[in-house]
Amino acid sequence: ADTGLTHRAGGPHHIRVFDVVDGATLKGGEVFATIDPGLADGFRLDAQGNIWTSAGDGVHCYAPDGTLLGKILIPEVVSNVVFG
Repeated sequence: ADTGLTHRAGGPHHIRVFDVVDGATLKGGEVFATIDPGLADGFRLDAQGNIWTSAGDGVHCYAPDGTLLGKILIPEVVSNVVFG
């Protein structure tokens, strides 16, 4: 996750995806999802490969292909998403 938005106006606020080659090298780095509003200050994957991430308006859930599946709106800023 890139949280550059915290350092400058208009900075990056997205999650990138990489392939791991031979267990040691990263390949790719395409933008997987842009977090709006806010930024991804912590995310987790579920058993189906969906990514659950913090955002400025709550928790966002993305499918493995980067499609936004939905949002859990929360009135406070969310960080460090975990499953209990």
